[in-house]
Amino acid sequence: MSDNTRKRMQDIMLRANDAPIVLPNPVCVQAARSNWFFIVGTLENPRKHNLRAIIGNLPRAWGMEDTVVGRMLHARKFQFVFQTEEALNLVLK
Repeated sequence: MSDNTRKRMQDIMLRANDAPIVLPNPVCVQAARSNWFFIVGTLENPRKHNLRAIIGNLPRAWGMEDTVVGRMLHARKFQFVFQTEEALNLVLK
């Protein structure tokens, strides 16, 4: 999936009464594979912490800036997606 398509999909905003979006099966399979190893976190005190800075700095602190993708899920929630299970386990340890 191209980066442009991925970005457009991340920016989709659905309201409760909007019709569901049906994605082709190959897109769903590829998305599932690329998000297999991930962690989700939340900020307990978002007024004192900059979520964008956390997402930008943690992969560097882990020494994985080229292999980990961080993204905001919500105002207080974030996700890090790892390329391998080994990388995920290293961060969790």
